[in-house]
Amino acid sequence: MFSKFKLAPIVVLLIHVCSCMTLHTDGLHWTDALVSRFEKDYNYEIATESGGYLENQERDAKIGTDTNSFLSAPPTPIYSAPETYETDAYDDALEFYSEKLGIPFNGTENILLIQETSRWFGTPYRFGGCSAYGIDCSCLVREIYRSVYGIELQRTSGGMYYNDLIPVRKSDLQEGDILCFKIRGRRISHVGIYLKDDQFVHSSRTRGVMISDLNERYYKKRFFSAGRIKENDVSRN
Repeated sequence: MFSKFKLAPIVVLLIHVCSCMTLHTDGLHWTDALVSRFEKDYNYEIATESGGYLENQERDAKIGTDTNSFLSAPPTPIYSAPETYETDAYDDALEFYSEKLGIPFNGTENILLIQETSRWFGTPYRFGGCSAYGIDCSCLVREIYRSVYGIELQRTSGGMYYNDLIPVRKSDLQEGDILCFKIRGRRISHVGIYLKDDQFVHSSRTRGVMISDLNERYYKKRFFSAGRIKENDVSRN
């Protein structure tokens, strides 16, 4: 039987953990800056590899608990966005991600898409790579879609465009749409995910995972098409 003195630290830890998060039962709406606090206070870094999470074990030892259960959430419906919650903690999270990614978020975005983008942000480029040590453009899109939407896409840029997507006009872009580029020659050789305000996340050969603007001369010239997931791809997941 534990004494009250031994139980006290455990109770305090549980109260602290519970106070750091409020996660709705649908697994979508975050009303606290849990991830933000981990990244700020514990230099938390996380990435997806082979469908699972790579955890910073030193961070877990310092906190004294397993945070993976807090951060894993079920896939959300495609293109759905959380409601806006007027809380200081939620505003802190939006401010953190806005500053980190260089995009002014307002709370209408899919928070899981923002979270996954943040996790991969800064990962180096590696041709054929699909891990935190290096990732190419098509695998980045594939991994984000798997984690955020629960959808399995083709492994190559061309495979995605010709098998998974329905073309959409550039003027009709929505959050989560996939952007296709022809960097060299006539084949589709680069893809990214549209976020908002002409900003998209992708894995650049020279700078790794980053945010770019569709209006930049380089990408504007090489843009080929945008695409949205086919209904049968959504329904099969």
